[in-house]
Amino acid sequence: RQDSGPGAPLSPMGIYSDPELYCIAFPPPSAEEIDLVLGAVSEPPRTLLEPMCGHARTAEGVAARGVRYVGIDASPEMVARAPERDGITAVVADVRDFDLGEELPGGFDVAWCPVNSLAHLSSTGDVVSHLEAMRRHAHGGSAYLVELEIYDREGSTEDASWSVPHPGGGFVEASWTCGACDRAARTREETGAFRHVVEGEVVAESVERFSMRMWTLGDLVELPREAGWRLDPVCWVNEPGGPGRRAAVGRHVENSGRNWTFALRA
Repeated sequence: RQDSGPGAPLSPMGIYSDPELYCIAFPPPSAEEIDLVLGAVSEPPRTLLEPMCGHARTAEGVAARGVRYVGIDASPEMVARAPERDGITAVVADVRDFDLGEELPGGFDVAWCPVNSLAHLSSTGDVVSHLEAMRRHAHGGSAYLVELEIYDREGSTEDASWSVPHPGGGFVEASWTCGACDRAARTREETGAFRHVVEGEVVAESVERFSMRMWTLGDLVELPREAGWRLDPVCWVNEPGGPGRRAAVGRHVENSGRNWTFALRA
């Protein structure tokens, strides 16, 4: 993923520059979620592009369905952990300006940016530059799915914490916490923390603070249009263990405390 904000690491280990614990804490998405993404276009997709792909946790599930996967990320350490096999390509690139003419000569059919990753682009200029770069790699039938929290006030999200078994023993205890909002700058401070705990002792830790964009409903409507995209009027929320719940895009998505998936169409 890409951190374009000014936040400085809180420890010598950044979560994206030393990503072992992060990769354990974020397992692959469910088969149902991948099917929802690939089903967002009218024709069966042949290619999927994932900007801010991290360790390409989506790649195996996409490739298993016969769809070529291409991921890009600003972190070389993350890209180095992507699967290496036919049908999967991950490259180090700036999501605000990239050229995948060799990897995607015909453009992508569907693209996906999950888990609120797009909020790492904290300035309006960075967001529009990214959306323009994505549009240059799209064709007439392409769809770009972005999962975002939409809010215009402080306190719309609860802090998240979870635990995942570590393959070397013990657990990875993960948390993502939200701090103060700067409504004038349209940013919020957020902190990701990942700790390897064995028998109650922390044996490894990575923590990093970010300045994340506060996406409003106005952003969602205006910024894609400025970059040449059309917002689909239907969005969905992924329900763990079941199909996504679909809803019309509107004011009800703002300050709901949930990440919604929106479809941008070329």
